[in-house]
Amino acid sequence: MERVKKIARVVPYGYKLCDDDPDYIEPIKKEIEAIEKAQVYIQNCSYREVARWLTATTGRYISHIGVKKVLDRHERNTTTETET
Repeated sequence: MERVKKIARVVPYGYKLCDDDPDYIEPIKKEIEAIEKAQVYIQNCSYREVARWLTATTGRYISHIGVKKVLDRHERNTTTETET
């Protein structure tokens, strides 16, 4: 995993600003791994349950709506990466 150019004002869940350049973000391994597990959990749990689990696991708050957005974005990104 490598750093990427920041395209929005808000830093997405699973990333943090790079220490040496605030125009770039870098993935947080613990949060990315938790998002991947959340994709499995969402098949049997509600978004609210997954949001509580993610918050407890990573220590970074996320709402149930945030979970939906993160999982949708993560699915799009992984689909795009496997197609290319």
